[in-house]
Amino acid sequence: MCGPQIAARQQLKSTASHGCFVIAVVKSFTKNNMFRNPEEQQEERQEEEQEEVQEEQQGEQQEEEQEEVQEEQQGEQQEEE
Repeated sequence: MCGPQIAARQQLKSTASHGCFVIAVVKSFTKNNMFRNPEEQQEERQEEEQEEVQEEQQGEQQEEEQEEVQEEQQGEQQEEE
């Protein structure tokens, strides 16, 4: 057993009465992949990467839309002048 696991187990024992803390530690354990199989890890990585790509694409779309709106507004202002 490695150091972080021992430390976390001692933390769990000393604070087992605090349910929320135990849940938080267990969640961080599973997030650190101590209890997971490789297939789940790979699926999760792929999902996270897809989410990041989608967020990037949405950000780019919003930027393009903002630029188009600005250009239209500038065009209208010039016509008025």
